[in-house]
Amino acid sequence: MISQAGARQSGADGFGEVMSSLSRLRLDHLAAPLARAVDSYLADHARQLRALSRPEPLTAAEEAALASVGVGRGAGEPDLGPVMGVAVRLAAIQAGAIPLKAAAARLGVNDSRLRQRIKARTLYALRQPGGRGWMVPAFQFRGAAELPGLAQVLPVIREDIHPVELESFLTTPQPDLEDADGAAMRPVDWLAQGRDPGAVRALATGI
Repeated sequence: MISQAGARQSGADGFGEVMSSLSRLRLDHLAAPLARAVDSYLADHARQLRALSRPEPLTAAEEAALASVGVGRGAGEPDLGPVMGVAVRLAAIQAGAIPLKAAAARLGVNDSRLRQRIKARTLYALRQPGGRGWMVPAFQFRGAAELPGLAQVLPVIREDIHPVELESFLTTPQPDLEDADGAAMRPVDWLAQGRDPGAVRALATGI
């Protein structure tokens, strides 16, 4: 069992490592939005996480709620790694997302055109903190250009997909997408090379 002092020190060390990585990669400007996004995610799931510290058994509803945020409860202490992993990845997506106006300028269109695309689900966007305005996750771009063919893939993906799940699909090698040597390719790389978006679209219907 880790003492409270040990847990605090472990947490401090962990955040220190993240800050060091951001500094090493010259991404210090992402530190504040990253911290805010992690804090927001944990606040949204505070009820489920607090239930873990109670000595009495969890209700079926609490077990289901924990499972929904990626926390499994076995015979020993629950593993919080999955929920923290999701929190950090979501925070990174939010911190690196491009405000709608900046995304429109990058694509050479006006804001209203991107709002139309968000509604038509040919562009994936997240609400700004507080629900005002949109942010466009950067995984949809390659440099200053939009990822080729992604607009044909997004409409077949279920509307309630979590941004971390979408990013994971796009950045994980898929056995059905093979390069010239037969190696599995990531959908983002497949599309970036101008390959048939229909192959990615077919896979996307199943996520």
